[in-house]
Amino acid sequence: MCQVLGISYAKPSHFNKAWDKFRMRADKNPDGWGIAYGGSQGLTVVKEPHRADWSPLAAAIGMAPLPAPMMIGHIRRATRGVFALVNTHPFFAQAGGRDWAMVHNGSLSGYGYSPGQHGQTDSEAFFLRFVDQLDSSGQGHPYDVAEVVAEEIQDAGRHGKLNILLTDGESLFVHTNLPGSLYQLQTRAGIMLCSKPLTRQRGWKPVETNRVFIYQAGEFVYRTSVIHSANSEYTDFQWVTHF
Repeated sequence: MCQVLGISYAKPSHFNKAWDKFRMRADKNPDGWGIAYGGSQGLTVVKEPHRADWSPLAAAIGMAPLPAPMMIGHIRRATRGVFALVNTHPFFAQAGGRDWAMVHNGSLSGYGYSPGQHGQTDSEAFFLRFVDQLDSSGQGHPYDVAEVVAEEIQDAGRHGKLNILLTDGESLFVHTNLPGSLYQLQTRAGIMLCSKPLTRQRGWKPVETNRVFIYQAGEFVYRTSVIHSANSEYTDFQWVTHF
């Protein structure tokens, strides 16, 4: 299945070793890769519709000591949309005078498309709905942004698995609605999140479901109330995936 990686550091640090380890999981996720990294001054997005463990560019990033306080990454196994750059994560946009990037792990059946969408993925559709809502609401404080994300999840979570990592370079917004499909590790350097534990370090634990969490400078700062969608309790529901 697709996998996501997110890091929020207390101060700008090198993320290349974590990325290099993560990209080697592309044998089961061969349909594209991408990362977004940076800070409050903006984000850099690099992505390709190619296999990450075979990509010279992905390998170069894994060897480059690029310091940043924030990064999110994705390796894709396509469930919707052709193998193309427009369908490759992270998705990027500007809203409220800030850069935004998002990666998604999951499949939203019957979710539909959004105005301005370039690719065919449900992931891009969700991201564009968030961006549109953020622009419309005029919200700027991270706690308020988290509530905007939660509102969009209220509907999207009814359609299937929704694990997202969203960032503006300063805050990392985290959500999962499937138990045991997103893990976190808190260290002195900051917080690391991954679809499956990335290292052998002790301390990895599942992320709590059905909330939006915010991390800043490697520390937890906020969480929303429980998001009640049709699948919140996982009763009489069977996940149908195509990973």
